[in-house]
Amino acid sequence: MLKKLFRGILYVALLAGASRAHAMSIDGAGTIMVLPVIAQTPTFTSEVTVFNPQSATVDYTVQFYGANGTATVGAVACSNLTIPANTAVQFSLASQCPSLNPGSNFGRMTISEQALTSQPFFVYSRVSSNCCGEGFSIEGFPVGTFEGGTGYVTGLRRQAAAPGYQTNCFVASNGEAAGYRLVLKNGATGAQIGAALTGALGANEMIRFLDIFSAVGAAPGDYSNVRAEISEDTTGEPTVIGFCTVQENVSFGSDFRIAKTLEPHDQARQRSVSASATRLGQPFTVILNGPLLTKNTHVVYFRHPDRISCSLTGANTAQLEMQIKDPENNVVGGGNNLASTGEFATGAKSAVNGGTNGRWLIEVSGRSELILPIVLPYGITCTSGNGSTFPDLIDTSLLDDF
Repeated sequence: MLKKLFRGILYVALLAGASRAHAMSIDGAGTIMVLPVIAQTPTFTSEVTVFNPQSATVDYTVQFYGANGTATVGAVACSNLTIPANTAVQFSLASQCPSLNPGSNFGRMTISEQALTSQPFFVYSRVSSNCCGEGFSIEGFPVGTFEGGTGYVTGLRRQAAAPGYQTNCFVASNGEAAGYRLVLKNGATGAQIGAALTGALGANEMIRFLDIFSAVGAAPGDYSNVRAEISEDTTGEPTVIGFCTVQENVSFGSDFRIAKTLEPHDQARQRSVSASATRLGQPFTVILNGPLLTKNTHVVYFRHPDRISCSLTGANTAQLEMQIKDPENNVVGGGNNLASTGEFATGAKSAVNGGTNGRWLIEVSGRSELILPIVLPYGITCTSGNGSTFPDLIDTSLLDDF
């Protein structure tokens, strides 16, 4: 029984990791790649695979940062990698970082291209038990994936009856100090469970919370459908990497749940974006002067397939009109005397621009019946499921053709 319990505790120590990204985007290459958690313990071993898809040999720097409470805390020197073109190599934490202290080691690993020549690569890892092969997979994430916005981990639980479930959560910083805040909430009601966990992380520090329900001081008993909200708690929004796992206590099977953000701190991927001026502060305006009707053109990038809606905002919407064109220059929403595109579906991936995400054009002009000299300020709001860029103003033309 003690052996089983010890094994479970070690398993818990490993099973937790990640951040603000989705489970894993297929756009998963980068020049600096992060494994949120990697381990080498008496019970578990991580095997890391690094794939160089480039046409030339590339050198990589490997850095490991041991979590608090482990045998080796903080930065650990590791051997570098040289990988030939279109080749993958595999290694364990112990083989790549031989200066680790004996005992239970886990933490975060960063692998980066040495020459700064922008040659992205891929990283994957598998954590397996030394006895039986049980384990779980953790992808490598491009470092830019992580941020300080609120991330959510859903479906957490605690259960005493067999097989028994336990949830564990981790927080980590990346390259700079950061504050953190972790709150548990009832998934059905939104009521907070226990107290918020807050604190400060030094640069490249990781903290684990075994049995997160006990850590927040939750009342005794079983819990299900609980979410963790993990966010940065410092001015400036430095990166906080947050993740949880739910462990089953008979076979010690577990999973890896990265905290996912609703509104990324990423101006290239806003699910709701509103603007009424250029980035330099120049207001969006349509100028009408007698028979001369101007048309403004904005550019925005969407990721299809998606559902999209854009509309004009401000006091002059009744005097303005808009339309939106897809990357193939087809009008797909809005039109003459319409101040909104309405919600529309882009269609299947292959139906737009040969399956490649591209630029969409939003055109804004005055309605045809307006003939008096007039200046009409306006704003634009767009919503989309996959997120979009800022609606940059790229052209003002005397040709109003809709």
